[in-house]
Amino acid sequence: MLACLTCVIVGGMYSTWGPVVGVLLLRIATFSLGGLRQWEVLIYSTILILCLGLLPNGIVNLPRLIKRKMEVKSTE
Repeated sequence: MLACLTCVIVGGMYSTWGPVVGVLLLRIATFSLGGLRQWEVLIYSTILILCLGLLPNGIVNLPRLIKRKMEVKSTE
């Protein structure tokens, strides 16, 4: 349950591709952390909290945020 929720929120709840991106990223992270299986809940919870605080619209909106910040810096 926590893994599904984390995948959706990390990817982006309000986009079609957000949950797909979330699943891919978190599955890659899970496989790369192979020996830390007992810490999976703690790792997913930490990722979830960080994502809610730093990227509330998910990681699929990250390019849009970067573009917006670049535009603001170029107008200064």
